[in-house]
Amino acid sequence: MPRLPLLDQMFFEKNRVGLTLTDIADLIGVDVRTICRWQSGTNKPIQAHIRMIRRTIDKMKKMPAADAYREFSDYQADLRIYRTLMPRISLEEKNALLKVADYERYRKCLRRMATEKGIPF
Repeated sequence: MPRLPLLDQMFFEKNRVGLTLTDIADLIGVDVRTICRWQSGTNKPIQAHIRMIRRTIDKMKKMPAADAYREFSDYQADLRIYRTLMPRISLEEKNALLKVADYERYRKCLRRMATEKGIPF
């Protein structure tokens, strides 16, 4: 099976904003091994995952590039919150987070969810 251009787009954005494969897997709601199987062409994502991949790509496109944003100390804090929060929230909460339009509102939403889950930042 050939790789999907959608996956290439996802990996490009993942690298651009500095997320890990685990971060992407958490956002989509799958295991890292599943993404590896998609990447190798062994399996193809189901329709629900394709929708989540598209939402994830759209969200990542709105994030500043990691190199440009690295100078801000908040970036590291946001990434730490994100990595801690993703395994603890439901798919519905992940979808709600992905629907936030601008980055500042996304950050506020991320921090609010972290506070609700008792994650310090």
